[in-house]
Amino acid sequence: MDLKKNLENCRGKTLLVIGDVICDRYLFSRPGRLSREAPVMILEYEGEEIIPGGAANVALNLSELGANVFLAGWIGDDTQGKTVKKVLADRSISPEGIWEIQGHPTVLKTRILAGGQNQTVKQQVLRLDQGQNPPKTGRGFEKIKETIGSLLNKVDGVVFSDYGYGTVYPALVGEVIKLRNQKEFLLAGDSRQNLGYYQNFDLLTPNEVEAGDFAKTGSLEKMGQKIKKKLKPEALVITRGGRGMSLFEGSDRAIHIPPAGFTPVADVSGAGDTVISALMMGRLGGATWLEGAYLASFAAAVVVRKSGTAVASPQEILSFARGKEAGEDDN
Repeated sequence: MDLKKNLENCRGKTLLVIGDVICDRYLFSRPGRLSREAPVMILEYEGEEIIPGGAANVALNLSELGANVFLAGWIGDDTQGKTVKKVLADRSISPEGIWEIQGHPTVLKTRILAGGQNQTVKQQVLRLDQGQNPPKTGRGFEKIKETIGSLLNKVDGVVFSDYGYGTVYPALVGEVIKLRNQKEFLLAGDSRQNLGYYQNFDLLTPNEVEAGDFAKTGSLEKMGQKIKKKLKPEALVITRGGRGMSLFEGSDRAIHIPPAGFTPVADVSGAGDTVISALMMGRLGGATWLEGAYLASFAAAVVVRKSGTAVASPQEILSFARGKEAGEDDN
C-alpha cells in the first residue's frame, strides 16, 4: 500500500459519527508528600485540560485525518457540555446533531495524572466517572433521528461509537440501516456493551474483552467465527491492546496484525477510537481492510505515545511508519 497516497485520497470524505459524547477531564499534578491524615500521597495541583471523548474523540480523529465530520449525540446543559461543544466547533466539527438535555449532566470522566518534574509524561493514578443515561424522551431522540436522516444523503460513511450511555438503541441503528438502502455509504460500529445491535455492518471493531463477552468464549478464533456468523460484518477487527489486532474478513481464519513497533506507551485512552477512524478513512481512501488495519496500527501507535485522549495526524502516521520520530519533517 502507498500509505501517503491513501492518506491523501481519503481527505475531504464526509462522515457522520453517532454515539455517546463524553467530556474527558485531565487533572495534572506532581507528587508532594505523604499525608498525616492517612497513608496516601498528597498530589500538588499543576493544571487541567478538557478534551472531547467517546464519540466526540472519534469525530476529532476523523477530522485530523482530513474528513468533514458531523456528530450526533447528546450533552448536558452544563459547563462540561458547553466546553466540549466549543472544542468541536473550533475543529470545524458540525454540532448540528448534538442534542442538549436540560437538567441532565454531561458524562464526565476525570483522570488524575501525576509525575515528577523530570518525567516527560505523567501517569494516570485515578479515574472518577460521573454521569448516567439520559431519560428516554420521544421528542429528544426523535430529534436525533431526524437530524441523522437529514445528514445521511451527504455522507460517505457512518460510525457508531457506543459507550453504553444511551445514545444508541436498536431502533436508531435500524433507521440508519434502512436509510442505507436509499444511499450507499460505509457503515462501522464500535460498542462497549451492545455489539448485538450491529448486524450486517461493513466493519465492527470490538476489543478482545467485548468480543469474548458477546461470543461467550476465550478463544480468539472462535470469537471471530461466532461474531461473523451471527452479525455478518464484512470485516471484523478485534483489538488486543499490546498484542495488536486480528482481522476476520473473507474466511474464519484470523489475520494477526502485530503492534507497530516497540512503542513506549504513555496512555491508551481513546486508542480504540483511533483504530476505527483510521480503518474507515483508509477504506474510503481505497485501501483493503487489511491495509486499513496496518494504517490503524500505525495511528494507534502514535496516540498511545501521547498523554490523554489524543489524535494522530497524517504526518505523524507517515513519520512513524517510516521509522522516524513523530513530528519530524517528512521531506
